[in-house]
Amino acid sequence: MALEVELQRRIEAGMEGMLGIRFLASKDRTRPWHRGRIASLGLDEDNIQS
Repeated sequence: MALEVELQRRIEAGMEGMLGIRFLASKDRTRPWHRGRIASLGLDEDNIQS
């Protein structure tokens, strides 16, 4: 579990440099009707949710 958390943090820290995606949130919830979670949420350079 600790390794997974560290890996997620490192990926989120490098999202913009590696993928051109601005990191927004971690472990975010989806809309109520989906009942899910998003591991990492970001916006691409065109401000489209990824």
